[in-house]
Amino acid sequence: MPKEGSFSEAAYLACYPDVAAAVAAGQFQSGEQHFELWGRREGRQPWPKTDRIHIDEPNDLSKVGGCQVFQGWTTSLNPEDRISVSLNGEKVKSVEIPRPDVERQFPHLNAKGWMFFFEPAENERDYVLSLRIADVTSDLRFTVSPDAVQLADIARKIRRKHLDFLKSALACAMCHASCPEPSMLIGSEWRCPRCGERYDCTSSINFIPKSYPNYDAIKFKGAIYSHGYDATAEDLIAEVTQRGGKVLDCGAGWRHSVRESVITTEILHYPSTDVVAVGEHLPFRDGAFDAVLSLHVLEHVRNPFVCAAELMRVLKPGGRFLAVIPYIAPVHGAPFHFFNPTPQGLLTLFENFSTEAEVSVPRSAHPLAALKELLNAYSGFFEERAWKLLANEKIGDFAARTTDDILKSSFAAGFRQDGMMHLSGNYMIAGKRR
Repeated sequence: MPKEGSFSEAAYLACYPDVAAAVAAGQFQSGEQHFELWGRREGRQPWPKTDRIHIDEPNDLSKVGGCQVFQGWTTSLNPEDRISVSLNGEKVKSVEIPRPDVERQFPHLNAKGWMFFFEPAENERDYVLSLRIADVTSDLRFTVSPDAVQLADIARKIRRKHLDFLKSALACAMCHASCPEPSMLIGSEWRCPRCGERYDCTSSINFIPKSYPNYDAIKFKGAIYSHGYDATAEDLIAEVTQRGGKVLDCGAGWRHSVRESVITTEILHYPSTDVVAVGEHLPFRDGAFDAVLSLHVLEHVRNPFVCAAELMRVLKPGGRFLAVIPYIAPVHGAPFHFFNPTPQGLLTLFENFSTEAEVSVPRSAHPLAALKELLNAYSGFFEERAWKLLANEKIGDFAARTTDDILKSSFAAGFRQDGMMHLSGNYMIAGKRR
């Protein structure tokens, strides 16, 4: 704690960026000089608070569920500071995530985001969450409901049943040779005796081949991909469940609940993920599933044709598949975004493997819904004044403008350059052959 009357130059400049800019411009010799001349009368603190712990989610600790995301952000002076998280005295592994919004708010501080997933332990309802960074500690108490504990217990039982299924379904992602039981894989690195491919299963059933391009780039950066099943997917799952079969949800994201008949894969390990895998190399034996789902995934794989072939390989002959992929959508890396096919392109992906394949438009993807999503995405890349002008423009008037008129307008001038690679009409590449 600072002593009475003391002054911290580093803290003062870090917490008051306007003063830091004035010192850098030579208007003041130091932050302390500014404080003596102006800061004191402005009510600024000589040793302002730099260490902060903030929780964004959950915003109501009385409603913590059976599978809950905790996330927030911290600030401190020392770039080496890291948040420490514990629950009931047991250390919890949290993930550091980028928080550009906090970095913009505190440009001279060490600003970082953090998050972790919480699932109630068996028969345990009362928790003390302890968060600490530098010299700041925050202790929060919460109690989960009996229903939340019960849901978590059910999820654990279903995941154990999934492991039983995977004993016979799991295979090397490269050569499809059989592999040891999942319980024997977790906690170590496994090397396939047939092809020599290696897999890092130290913390989960991770069957992404270490030889996979950009393997090191596959890291959790805080984005949580979570969406529900629409009626078409629900009907397919219900049909397979009734027959006692299994559905593969490839690239499932985070499912808030797990289902006994649905096996999930994802490029990152969420609490609901059964197997960490990439779509081009699915770690399952041929014909292991009665149905396969690929919902908003194929745009994220380097080679969607290979991925489509893999989905068909692990699907039983006569099994049903359902694939959804965006056409009009901004770039959204997870962590990559490669292709958005036309209806003809989507048919081409599966034409060598399927019968009775038809392309349709889900209700949620209606052209007007797509327009709304694009406008929402565009709004994030406009300077505030330019967006307000555009928001007041009538759609008919805007559509009637010439392209040259639009590109000369204040709308275009107020669109940030970082948005160009997210939301452009087309992209151009030029280069030289090796």
